[in-house]
This record gives sequence, structure tokens and C-alpha cells, in this order.
Amino acid sequence: MLATKAGISIPRLRDAERFGAATTETLNLLAHALATDVDTLLGRKGGE
Repeated sequence: MLATKAGISIPRLRDAERFGAATTETLNLLAHALATDVDTLLGRKGGE
């Protein structure tokens, strides 16, 4: 569901999760789909 909501393929999401192989574009799409920002997604700051 997350891949679909973010508009990315399942293999692209899997690579991001398993290997940290996410481009800036992928991170932005995932953050938007999760209604957060990239820093929070990466654990750089606490969530609101």
C-alpha cells in the first residue's frame, strides 16, 4: 500500500527499506505519502 500511495514500485520501496538505497526523490515521495518530512522519516528529529 505504501508503494502505491507514494507512486513508486515495490522493488524500489524494498531496496529503500532493506539497503538504504533511496534517492532523494524516493525519500521525498515516501515522506509525502506518510505525511511527514524526510528528516523525521530518517530519524533525524522527533516526530510531531
